[in-house]
Amino acid sequence: VRAADARQEETARDAEPVLRLIGRAPGERGPGQRRAVRAAREDPGARQSELAERLGVRQQTVSRALRTAGFHEEQAARPLAERLLAMIDLTSGR
Repeated sequence: VRAADARQEETARDAEPVLRLIGRAPGERGPGQRRAVRAAREDPGARQSELAERLGVRQQTVSRALRTAGFHEEQAARPLAERLLAMIDLTSGR
């Protein structure tokens, strides 16, 4: 990430590892993890038991897949990445 404005270089440096974290996780997921993550993204309000029923697996399987896929950490990091990028974008044109 590069900031057009030198005043935002530190924010750009902060954004870089967050974006790497978010981008790295999907490439390391197995097929079961990808299915569970896809289902969780498609229905963010669903309980794990509901996702499990749709996927034809046990709730524990969904729980393990989401945990080992780093799904919750990735979801928590996305708003931070968006805020950091917005900070760069808002100040870079000045």
